[in-house]
Amino acid sequence: MDAQQTPQQMPPQMPPLLQHNTLIIRQSRTFLRDDFFIFDPNGRKVATIAESGSELKKLFGLTRRFHVAGVEGDGRVGTPIFEVSDPYNIIGDSYTIFDCPGGEQLATVRRGLIPLRARLTLSIEGFDDIEIDGGIMAFDFRLTSGGREIARIDKKWNGLAKEFFGKQTYVLHLAPELGRQQRIGIIGAVLAIDLVKSKMRDFGASIFD
Repeated sequence: MDAQQTPQQMPPQMPPLLQHNTLIIRQSRTFLRDDFFIFDPNGRKVATIAESGSELKKLFGLTRRFHVAGVEGDGRVGTPIFEVSDPYNIIGDSYTIFDCPGGEQLATVRRGLIPLRARLTLSIEGFDDIEIDGGIMAFDFRLTSGGREIARIDKKWNGLAKEFFGKQTYVLHLAPELGRQQRIGIIGAVLAIDLVKSKMRDFGASIFD
């Protein structure tokens, strides 16, 4: 008979944010901040994405950090699950995803340099690279690894008034077999896509818009 596992040996239970195969990520943008709410398919809020530090970082092009934290059943925001860092890049555009609270680097997202195509690459420690392709329109995104689709991002419009003020909704579909690290990386990639789109709008570019 196998020895019974102790609590220290048992794999940690994933928070509700990482248990769902479909997530609705809704943006709540102000002039200097990019915050988000994440809902499960039943409309229950399971996480928040909040920018930390000074609101002037966006204005002055400094490194920005976003903490993704679960929401408890009573509505309280819990401790961060992971962090997405948006450093200042002179050449190219990249984002780094760290585990919380340990600070271990889990993944990076890099924007491709193809001028007429919305393409990013998600690199997760210990896994094959994931290609993120939004085509020319950058409306819906397919995430593939080894030629197989493992996730899809549908960009939902909330009407002209809300879109004008930068409030958008993304529906993320995840393959059921994905693990904790992959799910964190892909959720972080959704945030990276929105940040890239925001930067491109600031520079007056049409791609990713």
